[in-house]
Amino acid sequence: VCYFYSPDRCGTHARDHLKDFNGILQADGFPGYGKLYTTDVKSNQRSIEAACMAHARRKFNDIHLSDASPIAKEALRRIGALYDIEREIRGQSPEIRLAVRKDKAQPLLDELENWLREQRSILPRKSKQAVAIRYMQRRWEQRGLYATDGNV
Repeated sequence: VCYFYSPDRCGTHARDHLKDFNGILQADGFPGYGKLYTTDVKSNQRSIEAACMAHARRKFNDIHLSDASPIAKEALRRIGALYDIEREIRGQSPEIRLAVRKDKAQPLLDELENWLREQRSILPRKSKQAVAIRYMQRRWEQRGLYATDGNV
């Protein structure tokens, strides 16, 4: 974990700070970070994105707090079950975390993905819930990377 200060959120700052970084990188969904996750063919520099579940969860939490949406409540319950698994395995080796995630988290992620798709199909496109669902579905593979890599 590291912290670098920049006077603004311009993506060039992050690219400069991380120009020699190879590995897994978790950041928010700010578009300026997009180029961080590409491979530089000349230098073999590569950053793999692990998208943040907390950012997706926050959108549902905000909806739930504002209007007690049953869809937001259910999304929070499902995400909470994933968080419970992480609390169980915190501090364990990457191998143990991966085994538990494959056994317990991956089925919940698959169910969540199907549930989100179902909800999105019945919601008005511009509803707050649909916007939160689209945000979560965007970069779904990156959001679920932790279930396939015990180092995340």
